Amino acid sequence: HVLSFPSRTLLFQQWAAPRQFATISGVGASQHALLLAISVTTSALLINLVDSWRLAYFIQGGSLVIQLIAWIVVAKENLAPQAQIQTTLMEEPSHPLDTLKAYPQGWMLSLTGFGLSATWTALVTFLPTLWADKYDIPIVIGGVLLGFLYFVLVPGCFFSGYVSRRTHNRGLLLWIPAVLNVILGIAITLTPNAYGIAALLTCMGLLWVVVPIWHVMPFEFPGIRPREVAVVSALFWTFSALGFAMGPLITGFVSDMTGSLETGLIVATMATSIGVVSGLLYTRFSNRHQVKTKFL
Repeated sequence: HVLSFPSRTLLFQQWAAPRQFATISGVGASQHALLLAISVTTSALLINLVDSWRLAYFIQGGSLVIQLIAWIVVAKENLAPQAQIQTTLMEEPSHPLDTLKAYPQGWMLSLTGFGLSATWTALVTFLPTLWADKYDIPIVIGGVLLGFLYFVLVPGCFFSGYVSRRTHNRGLLLWIPAVLNVILGIAITLTPNAYGIAALLTCMGLLWVVVPIWHVMPFEFPGIRPREVAVVSALFWTFSALGFAMGPLITGFVSDMTGSLETGLIVATMATSIGVVSGLLYTRFSNRHQVKTKFL
């Protein structure tokens, strides 16, 4: 995964035109959401069916073999429209730290990714336990409910390209989802009704329609080069992965300290608030860098 994240930006430039980046990213996110929805909603059922979580894990892991075969068959580098990208990369100077200093908006984008990721994994990890202990919702039903996080993403991500073309102020795509994520995360944690939970989870899943656009926003930084895009992308995925790891950690720590799983989930959800601030700053840094670039 670590190797694949920055490689995506290079694959985009090798196989597609810039106007297609957001659409391709959206299609990939839609496929990702479909696989997650199937996995989350059927895992408990599959474990019960085969009577072994280990065997169920191996069955799901078989999908990686299918993915490997698809890459070998489809992504043949000698057929890429922009095969010369490798030469371009070799000619570029490589100073990752300079890139991270030159584009502060990359840090704002990454911090927003951290916040949303932390909330997502906190809820996915602990909501079934909360539902079972407090509301007597069986784990199997809980798995189906979590699937509502992903169901809307499957068709929704196909519209990422359209949203990208219609939204010129990129900061809006950061701080608005961050605000709504905090509100929805708290509401989901406090809602005892399964139908209400399903509706709220669907709304939260819809927020992630903007994430495929985040993946390609580094391409828009003024004057950025292919190798620099990979560096900023790596920064974004590093913070997102850190958020995925920290969400359950924060929840568990606060729950142990307070004796309340609800409190732990609410505190983890509030971590998304950092995305509100960083989203508002994103436009400021982008405009400043744009003016500087034009002046030079």
